[in-house]
Amino acid sequence: MNGINRMNDTMKTIRTLAWLLGIGLVMAISPAKANVVTDNFDRVNDFTPGFQYLGTNWSNQTGLFSIVSNKAVNQVATSAAAATPYAGVNVGTQPFAVQAAVSTTNPTEWVGLAFNIQDTSNYYAVRWEQASGYYQVLKVVGGGLNLLQGGNEAYVAGTVMKIAYTGANAYTLTFGAGTPIGFSGGVSPYTAGGVGLFYSNGDGGGNITFDNFSATYAVPEPAALSLLGLGTLGFLGRGRRRG
Repeated sequence: MNGINRMNDTMKTIRTLAWLLGIGLVMAISPAKANVVTDNFDRVNDFTPGFQYLGTNWSNQTGLFSIVSNKAVNQVATSAAAATPYAGVNVGTQPFAVQAAVSTTNPTEWVGLAFNIQDTSNYYAVRWEQASGYYQVLKVVGGGLNLLQGGNEAYVAGTVMKIAYTGANAYTLTFGAGTPIGFSGGVSPYTAGGVGLFYSNGDGGGNITFDNFSATYAVPEPAALSLLGLGTLGFLGRGRRRG
């Protein structure tokens, strides 16, 4: 009888392990839930010297941001490049996309997007200059700008600039309805981190403007993770009681 009981216990253990492994496999092959954040800046005009008015969803508002005619506008020159992240977003290591409509009223100003933001001195950015129509893919390291790729795209105010991470250190850049342009994050790539706005006023004057910002990224399913964890703990506890 003891031998039969032990055999039954072994079969139950195998079935339990198979059940837990099945849950893990389903979790591994199931797509992660998508999270979307947006800001169309449609709120009351607010511009008072010395204050920053994008709101609590935005951090590191270098220069002087304000809301003007339902757009985010930076009206004070910042000669150095700067990134303003959307607070609370971490894109993780899965594919993501970030986009915004961008404009600048000064020919030598740069406007664009920042992504994989590790902190305010280390991140990727794509910037676009009005006068030349030249764009640059940058890796910012310790505040220094490192050019990864560049090209020409005729400047049109209000164009939607979109960055998409497709996996394996590969990205695409799209201007409006144009053809996606592929690029790489280079050596020692940044992973995860935040996303947001990027700007550099160059010699100052004029405004840098953003509208209709959005970011889409994957987040883990906490319910599934909890189910697997509780099942594993229950199984281990059962085994200890039998022991």
